[in-house]
Amino acid sequence: MKTLIKLGAILGALGIYLAVWPGKMDLYHLVVCGITLLLMGLVTVIWSQKSSSSEGELIQNDPELAALMQQSAGETTGGAILKAVVLGVVAFTLVVGIAWAGSKTFVYGMFYDTDFQSFNHELDVLEQAGNYAAVVEKLDERLSRPMTDEKKVELARRKYNSLITLGKSAGTVEEQRKWFAQAEEWAKKWKLDSALANAESRAVQPTPTPMPTHTPAPTYTPRPEIVVTPTTTPRSTPQTLPQGTWGKIVGFKTDTATIFVDMSIETREGGTLKSLVASDLDVSVNGTIVKPEDTYLTTYAEMAQPINLTIVFDRSGSMKGQPLDIAKKAVGVLVSALRLQDQVRAVIFDSEVKTSGWMTPTLAIDLINKIEAGTNTALWEAIYQSGMNIPTGRPHIIVIFTDGANTVDVNNLGSAAGSVKNNVVYAVGIESPDFNQAELQDFAKQSGGQYLPSSVDKLVETFTSITRETKRLYRLVIWAPGVDVKQVHISLSGGQIDLEWEVR
Repeated sequence: MKTLIKLGAILGALGIYLAVWPGKMDLYHLVVCGITLLLMGLVTVIWSQKSSSSEGELIQNDPELAALMQQSAGETTGGAILKAVVLGVVAFTLVVGIAWAGSKTFVYGMFYDTDFQSFNHELDVLEQAGNYAAVVEKLDERLSRPMTDEKKVELARRKYNSLITLGKSAGTVEEQRKWFAQAEEWAKKWKLDSALANAESRAVQPTPTPMPTHTPAPTYTPRPEIVVTPTTTPRSTPQTLPQGTWGKIVGFKTDTATIFVDMSIETREGGTLKSLVASDLDVSVNGTIVKPEDTYLTTYAEMAQPINLTIVFDRSGSMKGQPLDIAKKAVGVLVSALRLQDQVRAVIFDSEVKTSGWMTPTLAIDLINKIEAGTNTALWEAIYQSGMNIPTGRPHIIVIFTDGANTVDVNNLGSAAGSVKNNVVYAVGIESPDFNQAELQDFAKQSGGQYLPSSVDKLVETFTSITRETKRLYRLVIWAPGVDVKQVHISLSGGQIDLEWEVR
């Protein structure tokens, strides 16, 4: 009987835990629950020992009382009930006391912070996959738990950044407004002053003019990743370009209904015509003039759509020491200039080639900083792989740098150039005794890319110039459903600049 009553008291204590901490039976609370039950067991043992000792002394001192107790044993449970009540009160006090202390931030927070690193890693993986909606959901759940104020603010800022990223990558103006409004509200709630200022500035920006709508061919559904945000209105007559303005097509891709042309349009001084709009262009596809409303022009810096950047990183033995350290810094300049929604991939090579998945700029910098020098140079294989698995419709920039010649016969120059052709390609050659400049120049010519000579000391400067140039690139989107594209001709401002691309 006594055992059943004690068992009931213990189960009652567990019930109190569930009442005090509803829905919070995680590892921390289970540990605290175990400690409480251990203390209850200790109280029970001490109670039993003390009670048995007292009864034994009475029996030894009074034989008649011993006989009377033996006779009445089992006839009443009053004493057992009293013990159970006292034990229940002790259990209740322990449970409530420990539950109260355990709910305090300074206690629970210390336990929680030990799990913080693994939780952040989980968020990093989701961000690398571009699933910022799941990041926001997990942050909401985590922020509902007690933790130290420092960690709360850190997670609050991370949620704010995720909301901004969702807004920037939204496909419609309405969705952008929704996410930016949530970000502003969140910044106010957590008093994130700098974030609040940014959110408010986004909220008051003029509404972009939507991309012209079209009636697609019956078999075609527009790709959701084709997201553009017009920034200027058409002109009635094309603008006159400054003397010495020149241009070139640096990237060209097509899908079932859309043509994407990446162009560099620069003045003699190297500046960009920021005011250039689609109405300044005369576009024809296969000799047929394209209506202005079927074209759209934007700069890389202004487009809402994510940009993909692939870094082909030479970590061969000759890069060991200062060259590798400077290369990391140079790549960091380029990657850190990207936006939150942009994606980065690293193709790291020595005698072997290792390709990372697409990730955020922050994760990319962390990965690059961990690179160590290796052995030989599988240059052509690395470049070949950099042209694989590229999302359709998004701008893709490939930046290659090496200080040596290819020494691994896995692939060749021709196949490497063919793999990356039609992307925006920069090939940086670093001066060294083993460097083969002629080969890299030939690769740039065959791939349609740009060759940039450099030295170790000027590598940061070279990557800075690439950063500036990529922000100045234009992307022309041409609506041409059902057209087998053979040739595209673009004339700027009444023929001041003529650009042509033939599909081969």
